[in-house]
Amino acid sequence: MIAAKSNDINALFNLGNIYKQQGRFEQSESYLIKASELGESEAYLSLGELYRESDSFEKAITCYLKAFESGHSIALLSLGYLYQEQGQLDQAVDCFLKAAENGNNDALFDLGLFIANKEN
Repeated sequence: MIAAKSNDINALFNLGNIYKQQGRFEQSESYLIKASELGESEAYLSLGELYRESDSFEKAITCYLKAFESGHSIALLSLGYLYQEQGQLDQAVDCFLKAAENGNNDALFDLGLFIANKEN
């Protein structure tokens, strides 16, 4: 905890993820927000997952977009899944396509699965 108090980005990020795995929402959120504020852009991905799991979809969308803007194209996949779960299929497809355009090869596979499932 000393490392977290000293604003060690890695410690904050790791503690946030540990608390997330333990289901300790408030602690996880606190550490991940602090890590993101100090420049750990991957913390936005973890925050997006945390918010998605707690049905705070608007916050999840915001975090996924910040993660993408920071260079994490995988955030678009997560955002696509979120839209898919919400029944917003056009937005989901847009996210998968944009992820593919940004070099994420998994997005093409996921888009293929999405289309195959949609046709069934």
